[in-house]
Amino acid sequence: MRYVFVLWIVVLILSVGCGSPRPYTAVSAPLPSAEGIPLWQTAGPLQVGVDPYLEPERQRRVFDADFRARGILPLLVVIHNQGTEPFHLHRSAITLSLPDTTERHPLSVATVIGSSPAKSIQNEGSVHITDSGDPHKVATAAAITAFMAAGLAEQQAEETKRRAWAARGADYEAKMLRNTIVAPGARIHGFVFFTSPAARGFEDATLNLRVETRTSLGVEVQVPLRELVRAQEPSSG
Repeated sequence: MRYVFVLWIVVLILSVGCGSPRPYTAVSAPLPSAEGIPLWQTAGPLQVGVDPYLEPERQRRVFDADFRARGILPLLVVIHNQGTEPFHLHRSAITLSLPDTTERHPLSVATVIGSSPAKSIQNEGSVHITDSGDPHKVATAAAITAFMAAGLAEQQAEETKRRAWAARGADYEAKMLRNTIVAPGARIHGFVFFTSPAARGFEDATLNLRVETRTSLGVEVQVPLRELVRAQEPSSG
């Protein structure tokens, strides 16, 4: 009888282990080329390229996620300083404007990756099993041991989730467009995330990006994403 319970314990632990979450593995995003960016807009010395990451396979490959289900729009943005002065770029100067005149600001890393997995209470303790030969005592001790083993496996799985969550956040932060200075002739790139417009997706939205310079009030580029849709539509005839 006791061997049956031992076997049950092993099966229970293995079943919990098989369902354990996998760790997050960071994957570098492909370096964008000028030819690979589908849409460019220029205002004075400021040139901005936009590549929406809409395809599920691209999202999974770079972010290990499907943002469509969460209504998040990831945009790869390339900024080229074609002038003679440095640009001061601030994320707060990037917005997504909609036809109803509302504007949306980039989402933070915490919003994109979601809340941290809750930390469970550690269950500390031990069970002293006395081999009295009483099958009821053996069964009770085996059941308690099994539940403690399952609880330990669950705690380890939750720790894996928390580490994966932290690794995902660090990876997303590294891939995001950040506050920086763009030197003359330099080209930088990074991702910005927006809440995707619910009515028609991103098609009628416009990306607005403004940079500051030392001798002017700033330069702004507006990138109508509708132009991207038109560029991807098959030509008639």
